[in-house]
Amino acid sequence: MSPDPDAYAALQEEVERLRQALDDREARLRQLQETLPACFYELHRSPQGDLSWHHVSGGSRELLHVEPENFGSWVDRIHPQDQPRWHQAIATSEATKTDLAWQGRVRRPQSHDLDNQVIRLLARPQPQADGSTRWQGLAIAIDAPTVHATPNQTPAFFASLLEILPVAVFVKAAEDFRFCAVNSSGAQLLGREGEELLGKNDYELFPKDQADEFRRVEEQVLTHHEVVEIPIESVQVGEENRLMRTRKLAIWDGDRPTHVVIVCEDITEQEHTKTQLAQQECTLRAIMDNAPIWIWTTDISGHMNFINRTFCDDVGVTPEQVYEAGHYQEVFGEAAVRNCIESDRISFAQDEPCFADERFPFVDGQIHDLETIKVRLKDSQGKVTGLVGLAVDATERKQAEAALAQQRSLLDAFIETAPVGMAILDRQFRYLQVNENLARMAGYPVEEHLGRSLGEIVPDLAQTLHPKLRTMLETGDSLLHQEFSGQTAAQPGVERHWLFSAFPIRDRNQQVIAFGATVLDITQRQQAQDQLQRLTRNLQDAQRIAHIGNWEIDVATGRTTCSDEIFNIIGIPVRQEPLSQEQMFAYFHPDDRPQVRQGIRHCIDTGQSYDIDVRIIRANGKLGYVREKCEAQYDEVGNLVSIFGIAMDITERKMAELTLRESEERFRTLVEATTQIVWNANAKGAFTSEQPDWSEFSGLSFEELRDWGWINSIHPSDRNETTAVWSHAVQTRSLYQIEHRLRRADGQYRDMSVRAVPIVDEEGNLREWIGVNTDITDRKDAERALQQSEAKLRQQAENLQSTLNELQRTQNQLVQSEKMSALGQLVAGVAHEINNPVNFIYGNLTHADEYTQDLLRLIATYQQQHPEPDAVVEEVIEEIDLEYLIDDLPRLLNSMRVGAQRIRDIVRSLRNFSRLDESEFKAVNLHDGIESTLMILQNRLKAKPDSPGIEIVRRYGNLPLVECYAGQINQVLMNILANAVDALEERDARRSPSELDAAPSRITITTAVIDQTSVQVVIADNGIGIPPHVQTQIFDPFFTTKPVGKGTGLGMSISYQIITDKHQGSLTCHSEPGLGTSFIIEIPIRQTRSAAPASR
Repeated sequence: MSPDPDAYAALQEEVERLRQALDDREARLRQLQETLPACFYELHRSPQGDLSWHHVSGGSRELLHVEPENFGSWVDRIHPQDQPRWHQAIATSEATKTDLAWQGRVRRPQSHDLDNQVIRLLARPQPQADGSTRWQGLAIAIDAPTVHATPNQTPAFFASLLEILPVAVFVKAAEDFRFCAVNSSGAQLLGREGEELLGKNDYELFPKDQADEFRRVEEQVLTHHEVVEIPIESVQVGEENRLMRTRKLAIWDGDRPTHVVIVCEDITEQEHTKTQLAQQECTLRAIMDNAPIWIWTTDISGHMNFINRTFCDDVGVTPEQVYEAGHYQEVFGEAAVRNCIESDRISFAQDEPCFADERFPFVDGQIHDLETIKVRLKDSQGKVTGLVGLAVDATERKQAEAALAQQRSLLDAFIETAPVGMAILDRQFRYLQVNENLARMAGYPVEEHLGRSLGEIVPDLAQTLHPKLRTMLETGDSLLHQEFSGQTAAQPGVERHWLFSAFPIRDRNQQVIAFGATVLDITQRQQAQDQLQRLTRNLQDAQRIAHIGNWEIDVATGRTTCSDEIFNIIGIPVRQEPLSQEQMFAYFHPDDRPQVRQGIRHCIDTGQSYDIDVRIIRANGKLGYVREKCEAQYDEVGNLVSIFGIAMDITERKMAELTLRESEERFRTLVEATTQIVWNANAKGAFTSEQPDWSEFSGLSFEELRDWGWINSIHPSDRNETTAVWSHAVQTRSLYQIEHRLRRADGQYRDMSVRAVPIVDEEGNLREWIGVNTDITDRKDAERALQQSEAKLRQQAENLQSTLNELQRTQNQLVQSEKMSALGQLVAGVAHEINNPVNFIYGNLTHADEYTQDLLRLIATYQQQHPEPDAVVEEVIEEIDLEYLIDDLPRLLNSMRVGAQRIRDIVRSLRNFSRLDESEFKAVNLHDGIESTLMILQNRLKAKPDSPGIEIVRRYGNLPLVECYAGQINQVLMNILANAVDALEERDARRSPSELDAAPSRITITTAVIDQTSVQVVIADNGIGIPPHVQTQIFDPFFTTKPVGKGTGLGMSISYQIITDKHQGSLTCHSEPGLGTSFIIEIPIRQTRSAAPASR
């Protein structure tokens, strides 16, 4: 945006007014300083402690007789006794940040009298950021002439001094605080005459609370010998309050105060002005900071002393950084701001504002275009003091202008290069712009169009276009795709066709001010459309004759179009609106619709065409057949746009094929009803088509039989003869007849009788061979049967002997099973019979023990009561050895209890083991079965006089209950454990005692859960092991390594059947000679219902 000149002028005027007010204020202050009998100064103390004096007023000449620039020399003339207090006062004020108040004696220049001048210094400290301290204050002489009670007694020079002061001065007597002197400024301040004030005190002139405060301060002045400065206080004067700056000090006569001097400056207007200036300054700063433009000022040297916030935000700096650096180049680099420095130089050299286009780096790292205005600043004397600058970021505007120019250029280029006629016309239809294409169509140069109307250029066409264009101008609606025909001056007498479009052009108020028009010559397209229509009619006639229709699916929209013949094939009237996809699919046979949908989807997904024959249901309900073919259509960039397909009515051909197929099926059925192999070959004797009978018989594929490959299925001994006979028949076109052997699919050769005849066409040419292979194996076998009858009878005898052996094995197994079942029943019966008396004995042992204890207690009581029995009793005691009886009887009863418990355990083991006849699965604890088996074998396991016994090592896992036939599992455990005991006893019988001690016999029983579904029982001994040739037969029926009469050879065979057949498990043997043998039993934890039932 461009800066507003009025706003800039107002801003410059406000800045000038503020500067003038500041200059006036400074002038009044200098006048006051020069007039008052005091010296104003500014004292600096550096961080290193060095003192320096600045801005000293001219009062130094009268006060200390020194020039302002030499004011600092007076410190060297301080009385030696007052020097420490001076340095102490400076240090205290700086440390405590309190006012400096010092009074001491100072020697005047050229004087040797140390008491001729007393100076009082007053100042307020102002700590600085760099660690230094600055004091601003005044110095006065306090040994001035005394002011007497009345003005008549005041020296004339003192009265004159008071009158010329621009401030109010009041003098009060120290003893009663009554006014004894006042200058005209003071009387004017209070709105009274000077004589009216003399002799009165504050209570007669001011409200009591205010008079009290005056009295308190003045007493403080007299008491503490100090000057009191009140920067601002409100004093009621008449009906209004005035703001005063007040100083109060005492006049002394030696050690006695005589007067109090009050100096008042009415600063009401000054404060109001100051407040207004502050407000105006804040307002101006806010305006400048928030203005969307840059504002800054520099001094005469180019040092920047003001910069607004917009400037700082855009360039990414703070005001402090700029003020500290000073110049542009020190912040941004001289190369980046060289044009800014140059415009500053020009601005300083002229009074008129300097307008310039500059470039400046922004915080975003880009160089922005700026439009700047710079004006010199002058003081009240017209001296140039600096420069004020305004800048606005014109980057976007210039970019917009460049973009607009580019768009205009592009638009012109577009209009000129467009392949259609284009023009812009005003509301009176006069040409404002026209391109070469339109000028060529009209037959006039471009320049002859400009300024002329549509009716002047194309009068015939204007009569058609004018009404439509007027309607467009009234409604504001575009006029699109209007076709019209006519002649132009370019080709008189030639009828042309055009496509015309027009659109309104509006101004900012949306008012139509012109319109644009495009004209496309469609003469050739019209001619092509006419030709296309003729071709379309020809195509429709061709499709109707050939019964071929076409259809197309738009991939983007899913819209379907089809030719008229599609309607004819389906059997519905031709209509304008095309069939939808669903309507088309409805005419396909329900069983063929998925195939059609899949083919179209495959074509869309892969771009591959498809060609299928499908059934349709015509509108009259009759079945028809069509051949569907489709392919993907792509645009020039390779995007799939549509699927194009044809549908050919092949109903007549299909009907003929069906008739032929039915005939073939009847022939094939006839052939299949025979046991012969029917085949066909071409004129050269080669297989060129599928031979289903031959392939089915031989198991060879057509690829293997193709050509002369069939010869490989002939027996090798018969191939040469077959090849020779077949070749001769093919060459002579004679009957082919031979017997040979043909390999069947199972590898066996069958005897075949082969006959084939040649088939010739109507012209006598050999077309093919038809042959039949008849299986004569049975006849051949009958012939061979007579020769092989003796071998067959011998083989039957061998088979009968094998069957007899199998029956014997089965009988022995049944006998063994019955023996084990009977044994189980016997053991169960014996255990039951033993268990009853044992339970009786075991149950009465408790009572017998109690009775015995009672009798023993009775004997003990009797012995205590009658320690000296008679002779008869004594004799019986010795006879029965009562003492031994009492000691042995409890042990005897305990031995009976142990024995009875042992019998009960044996009986329980017998009962557990005897469950051989249980025919149902039960969930049992395998460990109980193992322990029962070991209990039964205990007599064989324990040590004997001639052998140390067999150690049992139990490594039981945490087994769940296992579903099994418990009796049968116990039988397996007994067989394996008994065999292990037999093997160990047989080995131990041949070992010496030392060998038995060194390697005692041991059976280790290990149980575990496998895969959470099966349990495993491993029974391992440390015997001599089983040789490998024996391991392969160990589970065979009737195989045994024991002497005759000690084993049937059925134990391990039955055990294997129990584990594998009855429990769906496994029983394996692992053995190494010299290291022992392990039998591993694995059965499922849960049995399936299909497990075989237990045999009784």
